[in-house]
Amino acid sequence: MSGASLSLQPPTILVRLVSQAGTGFSFNHKRSRLREKLTLLHYDPIGKTQRSDVMAGSDVTAGGDVTAGGDVMAGSDVTAEK
Repeated sequence: MSGASLSLQPPTILVRLVSQAGTGFSFNHKRSRLREKLTLLHYDPIGKTQRSDVMAGSDVTAGGDVTAGGDVMAGSDVTAEK
């Protein structure tokens, strides 16, 4: 290579899912770069609700910190019934 460095990106990225109920509950999830935005339906143990979360592409820095590449947008809210 003649002075130009290639920036190779990993095939998967780490994204952070944040509770839309505002409880502070969150977890990290790996997804493929080649797919469209990921939509997950998961249970929030603190807010006692089931939410549909749409994740925007978040990137992982070299230091391992998760930085938001976009906002997490709320999908349809579904209350869990027991």
